Amino acid sequence: VPVVSYDVSGCNEIIDDGVNGRLAKSDDEFIEYIKWFADGNRLGSDITKHIRKKTDATSAYRQLLRFFQDRLESESRWGVLSQRAGTNEDGWDSHPYQRLAKRLRS
Repeated sequence: VPVVSYDVSGCNEIIDDGVNGRLAKSDDEFIEYIKWFADGNRLGSDITKHIRKKTDATSAYRQLLRFFQDRLESESRWGVLSQRAGTNEDGWDSHPYQRLAKRLRS
């Protein structure tokens, strides 16, 4: 779904004008874009392809896994895990971070 927004910080980092939405610089331009879409017009680009290029799930999962690994190492150094987490039948500590990290690795 294309988006109409004002060309302001945050919005203009997500929306590429004319590709996955329109960025208005004035109230008149905003109204013009809304009417244009309401009349059934569409952007000429493939929004799905554009989004896939901007988002890389593998990279995001790696960053998330690294985040949890860092948290585990940090907590392990301070003994927090040994106080809070038990061990389940497969020997994997039952702390939620560790369970999530294990699932992300598989």
